[in-house]
Amino acid sequence: KERLEAVDFVSHFNAGSAWAVKKGNPNKVDTSDLCGKKVAVQTATMQETAANKMAKQCKADGKAEMDVISSKLQTDVTTNVVTGKADVFYADSPVAGYAISQTDDQLEALGEDVGVTKEAVAIKKGDSDTAKAVQAAMQKLMDDGTYMKILKHWGVESGAVDKAEINPTDLG
Repeated sequence: KERLEAVDFVSHFNAGSAWAVKKGNPNKVDTSDLCGKKVAVQTATMQETAANKMAKQCKADGKAEMDVISSKLQTDVTTNVVTGKADVFYADSPVAGYAISQTDDQLEALGEDVGVTKEAVAIKKGDSDTAKAVQAAMQKLMDDGTYMKILKHWGVESGAVDKAEINPTDLG
């Protein structure tokens, strides 16, 4: 919200964090208790930070160790779950949606996306002509179905919004 002082925004998507497991959740992963599980994450993400915090809590509670497997590339994170090296991965929801869509039905989302917030295009503060043009273009894509076709292609339709807004009040 503090960035609204420097730029204007046009909303276009909702995103948060998501979990993904092998189809059917064969390892019975429960995100409310990941102690004893192997969790794959991408290096230098907020999901890696969160997973490491969960792992420390498992240890502090005297529970089975949670193994955090960090990889530089999301493709490696995804592969770790597909091949069974990890039980679950944690990533940004659009990243997870795309990864799931690329695994030929080998993975599925686990539970609902968490920490979902509105994402937006940043535009120079006060450039209302550009903001209006971007908003109108986004809204046209939403209204004519192109927007949803694009999101479905990338496996991220769960983040769809139905209205592009300039400086919406519910930015994350």
